Amino acid sequence: MNNFKNNNGFTLIEVLASITILGIVLTVFLSFFSNSMTFSVKTEDTLTAINLAEKELHNVTSNFKTKSYEKSIELNNKTYLATMTPLSQNREESSLGLLPISITIYSEDSKELTTVYGYVELDSDN
Repeated sequence: MNNFKNNNGFTLIEVLASITILGIVLTVFLSFFSNSMTFSVKTEDTLTAINLAEKELHNVTSNFKTKSYEKSIELNNKTYLATMTPLSQNREESSLGLLPISITIYSEDSKELTTVYGYVELDSDN
């Protein structure tokens, strides 16, 4: 009679418990990968904006002609808006002939991504 009794397999409860635990672990890992992808996209946008702002700052400082402007830039299938704004000068900056400026980069949804600051040398005709 003991020939029909076999204790080598798993019970239904053990199988269901292991599937439930595996499902919970997979759900946690999938949410982690989803969040890391979102973070990666935001970081890429910020890094692109910083590089665009520094490029615009270089362009403005080497070829300053206007007091302020807005410029639309398309890069990586996204559109960014770059704005240049002159800031108020203090006495020392005025005596050195320097104008402080800020370059701000906005995303497609008008969210500010970054701002960089610099100086422009003023000529007598500016």
